[in-house]
Amino acid sequence: MGDGRTCNDQNECVLGLQTCDVYGDCVNSPGSYQCQCYAGYVLTANQACTDEDECTTSHHLCDLNALCENVVGSYKCTCLAGYEGDGFSCSSSDPDLCGTARCDEAAKCTQTAEDVYECVCHSGYKGSGYLVNDVPGCTEIDPCAVNTCDRHATCRSVEGRAFCLCDTGYKGNGFACELVKPCDDMYACGIDAVCTNGPGDMYNCTCPAGYNIIAEYDCFDDNECESGATLCPANAFCVNTAGSYTCRCESGFEEDVNKTCTDIKECELNLDDCDSEDDRAVCVEEDGAYSCECRPPYLGDGHSCLHADDPGCSLTCHNDSYCVTSGVAGDDECTCQDGFLSTDAGCEGRMWSG
Repeated sequence: MGDGRTCNDQNECVLGLQTCDVYGDCVNSPGSYQCQCYAGYVLTANQACTDEDECTTSHHLCDLNALCENVVGSYKCTCLAGYEGDGFSCSSSDPDLCGTARCDEAAKCTQTAEDVYECVCHSGYKGSGYLVNDVPGCTEIDPCAVNTCDRHATCRSVEGRAFCLCDTGYKGNGFACELVKPCDDMYACGIDAVCTNGPGDMYNCTCPAGYNIIAEYDCFDDNECESGATLCPANAFCVNTAGSYTCRCESGFEEDVNKTCTDIKECELNLDDCDSEDDRAVCVEEDGAYSCECRPPYLGDGHSCLHADDPGCSLTCHNDSYCVTSGVAGDDECTCQDGFLSTDAGCEGRMWSG
């Protein structure tokens, strides 16, 4: 992981990104990790740890005069009849010649006859087994001398066993290693960028459609609505979205099946709020809107219309009434607006009871 310029090794073992068996340990390595099974288990091709039969693989330390018995994760040694000991070291019940035998410290002494003994190197060692003039009779066998590690892996000997670890810049189980590609690192490119591997350690960061690249690796949304281009149809406005844009109809318009914005017929659809009492107002369609106009003899803003005074009326009437004249001087009178009753106190709202 890193900032794209400097990359640090990601410890899959600590981050829980490894898939090692429960009978093994995860060992971090540069750019990857290795699974190492516990003693008594061996790693299979599918990265599972299975019990090793040390008795059949000769990976045991039982005495030559002992019986090896495999158990899960280990083995046990039992001296044969006529011998005594812990199984790892068995001695004959006869006088022991091995007490003074000159065997290598990595060899086992076995008394083969009453006056004959034999030195045999332990498993993992080779040689005569006899110590002659203080020259070791057993030398450790290098388990990496013959191994099946990948050509991009290094063999390491651990307690007489060979382990294959992929080299730096490669990943795998040691038996099969492949080159780590730059795009394998999720942080190779910045936010919203697409990583494409190239030859060797080359790679390229590109932005998806609707994005522009900034700095070296990051992408930012391209606001198409600010480009100045005509992107939306008439009576619509542009709304920017991540990596794209959308068009929305302006108020008073709606989108039709042809993706164009058409005028909403408020008057025709009875969506207006013109004064509808006694048909006092008329709704007038306009482009993207509507207007209300009072019908004569009513006056107002069209949303609320009141009866107008007759021309030439000589009286000043209360707010809830209007002046009516017959044309005869002195014969004018005030009449209450619709919805009001004439009383001695003037015009009052009608009272209803159920």
